[in-house]
Amino acid sequence: MQSKEIIHCARDQLAVFFARILAHELNNIFTGIDGFAQLVEEDSGYLSELVNIIKKEGRRGIILIRLFQEFVHRTPEEKEINLKAELNKMLTLLERAFQKNQIQLKLDIDEKLKIKTNWFYLELALAHLLTQLSHLANITINISARALPDQTELEISLPLLGPELPEDYFQTTFQLVQAISKYLPLQLLATEQEDQTCSISFLFILKGEEKAKIAQAG
Repeated sequence: MQSKEIIHCARDQLAVFFARILAHELNNIFTGIDGFAQLVEEDSGYLSELVNIIKKEGRRGIILIRLFQEFVHRTPEEKEINLKAELNKMLTLLERAFQKNQIQLKLDIDEKLKIKTNWFYLELALAHLLTQLSHLANITINISARALPDQTELEISLPLLGPELPEDYFQTTFQLVQAISKYLPLQLLATEQEDQTCSISFLFILKGEEKAKIAQAG
């Protein structure tokens, strides 16, 4: 399979995955609103609670739909991004999938860290890796990043789970990153630590003057 086909296939699979999460989320939102609406019919004292539920869940539904639309309509484009902000958007789509299996996410990324990259491809690699982990349970996934003079290192680490990982997890992940590397200078390393954690580091090289930077306050 050629690189473009691998990339398109991975994006289609992620779009379906996100669509299922979105459908489940919206179903829960409307079910909750409908339940409170029935209570209001029986007792108007629940009206204020219904209004609060509509406001809270309605806002969440709008955000999820907007983030899903951004993902499916994103096109390849190199630009400067706030790494933590973009990661948080992606993790918002995955939030309930992780909560369902009691997966905790910890981000250690400077809020001012900006990089010039093609988020279309980088997001695809990260989303693929994280969605493949969403079926695991009771683990903590750590995501950290640091800026070096000529590159940015983004590390995703989690407890070593051996056979609990999908059988073809590493094969499909490395295959996708290899395809993406034709369009984005991205390198993937997977290392097994002695302290029983599996560290997966994404290294993407920003050439010339295109270096990661910490934005100046103000």
